[in-house]
Amino acid sequence: MEIKHSLEQLAIKNEFVIGREHFTVKAVAGSSKTYTSILGLNAANSPRMLYCVFNKKMQLEAVEKITNPKVNVSTYHSIGFKILLSHWRGVRASAYCEFGRVKEIEPAAPSIVHFQAAKLVSYLKNTFDKVPTVADAVKVMTERDIDTGKEVAWAGEKLADLAIKSIKLSLEYPKNKTISFEDMIWVPIILGFIKPVYTLVVSDESQDLNAPQMAMLKALCEPKGRICLVGDPNQSIYNFRGTLSNSMDKFKLDFNAKEFTLSVSYRCPKKIVGLAQLTVPAIQAAPNAIDGEISTMNNEAMLDKVQVKEVILSRTNAPLAKNCLALLRKNKPAYIVGRDIGRQLISLIEGFETNDINQLYLKLDAWLSVKQANANLWNNNAVAHATDTHECIRAISENCLDVEGLKNKINSLFLDSEFVRKPSVILSSIHKAKGLEFPTVFLLTESFASGKRTLTPEQAQEERNIYYVGITRTKNKLVNVGG
Repeated sequence: MEIKHSLEQLAIKNEFVIGREHFTVKAVAGSSKTYTSILGLNAANSPRMLYCVFNKKMQLEAVEKITNPKVNVSTYHSIGFKILLSHWRGVRASAYCEFGRVKEIEPAAPSIVHFQAAKLVSYLKNTFDKVPTVADAVKVMTERDIDTGKEVAWAGEKLADLAIKSIKLSLEYPKNKTISFEDMIWVPIILGFIKPVYTLVVSDESQDLNAPQMAMLKALCEPKGRICLVGDPNQSIYNFRGTLSNSMDKFKLDFNAKEFTLSVSYRCPKKIVGLAQLTVPAIQAAPNAIDGEISTMNNEAMLDKVQVKEVILSRTNAPLAKNCLALLRKNKPAYIVGRDIGRQLISLIEGFETNDINQLYLKLDAWLSVKQANANLWNNNAVAHATDTHECIRAISENCLDVEGLKNKINSLFLDSEFVRKPSVILSSIHKAKGLEFPTVFLLTESFASGKRTLTPEQAQEERNIYYVGITRTKNKLVNVGG
């Protein structure tokens, strides 16, 4: 059956085929932007094309749908790693590499110093497409609330200097043949290993690009080639990872790029689109969209009404933990999306070095007090995250006799979908749900930051973006849950 495409989609497909300039595609939620990109790539005649995506899942899905043999589909990390291997033969990636490097430089430093310096290095490599300075590192430390706790002798410039030394060490061929995941993209850029190969470079989810990824796209494109950035700027919700602010607008300005739009949401019902328009006026409902439903209920009613395979979305993690435990007490199978979140909680808990649950509470309270005492306009996001982490651990620890039991409980609650063995209620942060869709969404409205703390203009915009992502995950019903 022939598929009827919109005028917007046909214009974008035509640009893929006969265009000669750089261009962007600004999409709204549920507007089939990935489908439209693949439609254009399958029709394009460029001799060497790259479709760059963020993760392996996106890559596998695109490979199944792209029939044009001239298109190479890859993730940023895969591209960078292959290039790095051609210069540094035999290297392999390790999650502990950055930690190992700072420990090699300062073996006598306390473990917390190694941990925080490694964290700082990761942030710097996701933020800069050049070798940063100590001053750059100090600024990032302030913004990201990176400190060494009671090890005050390592605070400020001394920790920043250790991070910069580690960064410079990462530009040398590693004796142990180990690199970090950040090195896969950052090192080839800094050392000039990336050569122009492609006549057309297309990036999906471009609102989430950071500076090194943008530099990689530019380096891969031939001088007379074209770059296309596809994304929804109103779904930019990863600033805490170092994503570029207004990456698509900046690219358009720097390269005098053409701009196309995908303004019709084929996912969202009319009522959801109407709500979304309060945040994103450009979004439009499809002509044949259903009306959909928007309702309100309190938390207790939600626990009774929610069914397996339905999703509960929250801005923060603590409400997910509380509601997941409540559902399990009602004998409703449930899990929280994100094994990585569970691992982060366990890593923090293990850093307190106690198996006594009451001692853990004291150390956890003291940790939060330090975060709150250091609060300022730059790191209030980090303080909010610390508060959420504190509440999350305290909620999960209910009825735990010791810390080991708490760690086991965290491992049982935080899962990835492939490890879930029976139909369950899905609880997810909005960040984890990005790119997904569900028939019914229960949105925990009280989990949002509005009115709870002072926000910079950039942070306020990100909060609006997160809310927009949350409400546009539904294909039918949105239930606002509060109280």
